[in-house]
Amino acid sequence: MKPALLALLFLNCVSGIFGASPIQKKPTEKEADSTLYCYKVLIELQNDADLKKAYRFYERALQASLQEGDSIEASNKLEVLAVAAYNGGDFNRSEQLLVEAFELMDNFTTPVTNMRKQRLLARLGAIYRNNHVYGKSMEYYKKSFEFASSNHDSLLLLNNLANVYRDQGLYDESIQTLQLAKKIAGRNDKKSRAFVLDNLGYTEYLGARDSSFYHINKSMELRRDINDTLALFSNYMHLFELYFKKNTVKAQGYAEAALATAHNIHDKTYELKALGMLAQLGLTSYFERYAHLDDSLDIVNQTRKNTYAAMKYDVDREKEQTILARMDGERVKKERDFYIILTLFIGTLALAIGTYIYFDRRRKVLNAIAHNEARISKKLHDGLANDLFNVMAELQNEKSIDPEIVEKLDRMYATTRNISKDYSPLIAGGDFHDQLISRLNSYRSESLNVITVNADKIDWSKVNKHKKSAIYMVLGELMTNNRKHSKSSLAVIKFEENNKMLNITYSDNGVGGTIKKGYGLDNVESRILAVKGNLRFEANENKGFKVYIQV
Repeated sequence: MKPALLALLFLNCVSGIFGASPIQKKPTEKEADSTLYCYKVLIELQNDADLKKAYRFYERALQASLQEGDSIEASNKLEVLAVAAYNGGDFNRSEQLLVEAFELMDNFTTPVTNMRKQRLLARLGAIYRNNHVYGKSMEYYKKSFEFASSNHDSLLLLNNLANVYRDQGLYDESIQTLQLAKKIAGRNDKKSRAFVLDNLGYTEYLGARDSSFYHINKSMELRRDINDTLALFSNYMHLFELYFKKNTVKAQGYAEAALATAHNIHDKTYELKALGMLAQLGLTSYFERYAHLDDSLDIVNQTRKNTYAAMKYDVDREKEQTILARMDGERVKKERDFYIILTLFIGTLALAIGTYIYFDRRRKVLNAIAHNEARISKKLHDGLANDLFNVMAELQNEKSIDPEIVEKLDRMYATTRNISKDYSPLIAGGDFHDQLISRLNSYRSESLNVITVNADKIDWSKVNKHKKSAIYMVLGELMTNNRKHSKSSLAVIKFEENNKMLNITYSDNGVGGTIKKGYGLDNVESRILAVKGNLRFEANENKGFKVYIQV
């Protein structure tokens, strides 16, 4: 789950530059008041028709400010372009623009410029935190703190530092930082105090401190006093986690309160979080709503990123074409055309050869993997497992044999059979859907519920054997990983077809945490990549584990 504070930091800070809501007027090259509209288009990345115009508008404004020697205004334009890049998923570009913006402010020391320096450094800290580069994140947050000019700024920055400590599991350091923020907040500023107490209580919960309930409840009381409805959602979410494994009735009550809050504020992101809480409780009536909304928001986010990427590509291509258009002389044109044709020919030839080699190697690798796994399974089943079984049978006829030895051999036999099962290949000619469902259902137990969604709606006959084998083995490995490490009560595997691609989402409500690729997860990744698929892992402390697969 992405931190809500990160989004608020990027959006709220920028809105402070431009003031009130922008006027609804399309940008033109001549009108100075079109700045606000262009800003809105760039930040939201929703208006395809005007996005390119807005981007060009800001780039021209940036160049004009640089030519005029107005470093402050140029830094301002760079910051807006950086926020647009961040919202478009281009974090490297965003970081580059923010560094350039800060360098332009380096020689200024006024209160206004110091405030901008603080904000730019905080944005860089947020980017590095999002990319899990915690050392750099803390470095920029601490630098940002040096330029803080108010208690409010100090509170936000201390909270950011505390969150970075918490992300690393350094709960003592995080709590100490939040205690300092608590002193700065004071007792009269209820809004700030409630904010700090909520974060402090949640961090104490993660660090197994007894005072966690008190601080979160105190925060909730303060927010109810000032009618801070939006912020109450955070209290409900944290109290749900506190009660999740202790009192499911109370946990459900807070999850339902969070859902009601999300409906009141008309925010789909908050609604998704609330539905996710209710789904974790095993309330299947909420799961379909959660899955549908999750898919919808994923589409919105991906569309925003695609829109930015397409716009940036068009703009860059137009710049390149403009440069090429300035080239003079027929000789230059002919040489360019010749090299283009030659490059295309060589590139096409190399691509054809490379493609053939790649697919030939991939076919051989996949066949070798399947053969090796079948060989391992057969050896384990026919060899070691049978030998153990024969020894057990002989020993059971001996009256003087210690029963504990027989029991240990029985466990070794069961373990060998399980390993053999994990590496057993698909039965040739069998119904893949039945084999897959049978394997997934074999992991069900009194403590784990396994749910499959839409598996029967997939036309498995159109999926080639290598992909089916990879899916069969990967899902088995994910379930095995769940059994060993997750401690979950619910695992959901959802199947969808989209544009001739098969999308599979695995999710559980286990302990989550930092993804540590051991043998099992390395196998998952290598198997999917071997069939030219894609996958993404997502895990957060005490918030479950999720894997997105596309083949």
